[in-house]
Amino acid sequence: MSYRTAVAVAFIAAAFSIAITAALMVSVFRPQANLLDDQKLRDLKDQLWRNPEEESLKSQIREVDRVTRLAYLRHMHFLHTGAYLLLGGMILFIVAAKSAAKLSGPIMPPAKVLETGAWRDSLPSIWSIGTGAVSLATIGVTLALAFPKAPLPRPNAGGAGTTEAQTPDEPISNEPTTLNWPAFRGTDGLAAAGGQFPIHWDVPTQKGLLWRAPVVLPGRNSPIVWGDKVFLAGASKDQRLVWCHDANTGAILWKQAIGQGSTALDINEETTYAAPSMATDGQSVFAFFASGDLACLDFAGKSVWTKNLGEPATQYGPASSLLVVADKLIVQLDQGLDPTDNQSSLLAFNTATGEQLWQAKRASQSSWGSPILAPTPSGAQILCSGNPIAAAYDPATGEELWHSKCLQEDVVPSPAFSVVNERGLAFFACQHALVALATDAKGNISKEHWLWANEDADADIVSPLAHANRLWVVTQRDALCCLDASTGKFLYQQDLSAKTHASPILAGGRIYLLDDKGIMHIFSAGDKYQEIAASPVGEEVQASPAFANGRIFIRGLTTLYCITGGGKIQ
Repeated sequence: MSYRTAVAVAFIAAAFSIAITAALMVSVFRPQANLLDDQKLRDLKDQLWRNPEEESLKSQIREVDRVTRLAYLRHMHFLHTGAYLLLGGMILFIVAAKSAAKLSGPIMPPAKVLETGAWRDSLPSIWSIGTGAVSLATIGVTLALAFPKAPLPRPNAGGAGTTEAQTPDEPISNEPTTLNWPAFRGTDGLAAAGGQFPIHWDVPTQKGLLWRAPVVLPGRNSPIVWGDKVFLAGASKDQRLVWCHDANTGAILWKQAIGQGSTALDINEETTYAAPSMATDGQSVFAFFASGDLACLDFAGKSVWTKNLGEPATQYGPASSLLVVADKLIVQLDQGLDPTDNQSSLLAFNTATGEQLWQAKRASQSSWGSPILAPTPSGAQILCSGNPIAAAYDPATGEELWHSKCLQEDVVPSPAFSVVNERGLAFFACQHALVALATDAKGNISKEHWLWANEDADADIVSPLAHANRLWVVTQRDALCCLDASTGKFLYQQDLSAKTHASPILAGGRIYLLDDKGIMHIFSAGDKYQEIAASPVGEEVQASPAFANGRIFIRGLTTLYCITGGGKIQ
C-alpha cells in the first residue's frame, strides 16, 4: 500500500465513521424512536374499548400492530448493524492511519525530517480527523449497543398488543394497560382502567395485601398514582397537608403543609376539609382544600406555586375534584344558594405557573360533582354537572358549547360519557333523575331535546359509569342499576344491601364497586348481574379506589391499602 493510498483510505474510513455515527444519533434521538408507543395504535385501542364488537377496528389494530412491529424490528436492526459498521470503520481507519505514518517516513532521511519538522505537516489532518472520528464512533457505538431491546408486545385475541399475562379466569381486555391514575376516577375522570387487576383478597387475613399505611389526616379524597408514587391529601380546621407514599412499600416519602391558619368554615363531617381529589400531570401534583387553598407541588414535595381562591360559599364545603387537561389545571367552583348570583365558575390555571388562563361563569348554585374530559367525536369537551345545569366547555378557551337545565337539589355525582352508535353521549345524575344528552348539540338543550330521562335511576352521591352501550348507576335506594345507554331502559336492578359513596370503575373488563362497609363487589360488565367476587377491606370506606399497574389502592377512614397480585412497580 502506498502512502497516498493509505491516507485516502484513512480519510474515507473517518468520513464513513462520522456519517454512520450521525445516522445512529438521529435514529436514536428522533421523536419517532419509540416505535412501540404508536399514537395511532393507542387511538384505535381506545375506540375498540368503546366499541368492543366493531370488527373493522380489530382489523385495523392488527394491521397497525403488524406495521409497527416491522418498523420496530427494522429500527433495531439498523442500530445494531450500524454499531458493527462503526467498529469496522474504526479498525480500518486505525490500520490505514498507522500505515500512512510508516509509509511517510522514507520520503526524506530521518535526520532531515526531524530537522525540518516535515513530519508535522504530513499527519496532522489525518490524526485530527481520526480523533474526531474515533470520538464520534465511540459515542455512536455506546448509543447503539445501549439502546434497549424492548420486548415486542404479544397480540391478544382482539389483535391489540399487551404485555399482560392472561390466565384462564381473566377476560381478554382491549384496553391499554393503565400505569397511572392521575385524577379522581382515573384518566380524564372516565372511570376506566386497562390491564388486569386482583379479584380475590381478604385484607383482615392479609390475603392479597401488599402493604397498609396510616392516613395522616382525615379527608374524603381518593388516592392518585403516578409511577411508584401515591399521593393523598388531608386536613383539619387548622391544618392542610399533602403527602406521598412509596407505591411498593407504603412508606411515606414526604409531607408538605399547605397554607397557614385556620379556616372559618364549619364543614359537614361527611365532606371533611379535604374532599376534592388531587390531580397530577406526571411532573407536579395539585391539591385544593375547603380553605380555598390551591397548591402545586413537585414530586419531591417542594412548593411550585400556591394561591387562595377564597373560602367557597357552600353549605357542606367544596368536594369537586381537580382535572388536568394538557397544560391546564381545571377547577370547578360551584357555590352560593342562587344560580343567578354569578358566584360559580369553571377556572383554568397554567400548571407550571399558576396563572389563570380563563374563567367560565356558570349559572349554577353549590354543587359537588367533578369535571371530566370527554373525547367526543367532534372534539374534546369538559363536562360539568351542577344545579340546575349540565354543561360542556371548550378546554382551550373555556367557551360554553352547550348547556341544559336538567338537574335539581344537591348535585353530587360527576358526569359520565360514552360513544354510542358513533355519537357522543353525556350522562348526568341527581336525586331526581338520570338524563342523557348528545354532545354534538349547541347552545341551550331544552327538555324536548333530551335523548332520554329515567326518574327511577336517581343517584344521590355515586357517579354513573358508562361503557359502550351500557350505563351503571347506584340509586338512592342502594340499588345497582344497569341501563341501555341509548334508550335509558333498565337491563337489570340489583340490591346491594349496603350504602355506597365510592364510584364504580371499569377495570380489565370487569366492574369494581366498593361499598361503605369496605366490600369490593366485582361483577361482569354485561346485561345481567353476575358477581365474580366480593372481597373485603375490613374498614369503612367512602373514597373511590385507584387502579394502576395491576394494583388497587383503597383509602379507608384511617388506613391506605395496596391490593396486588405481586411484583414491584417499574
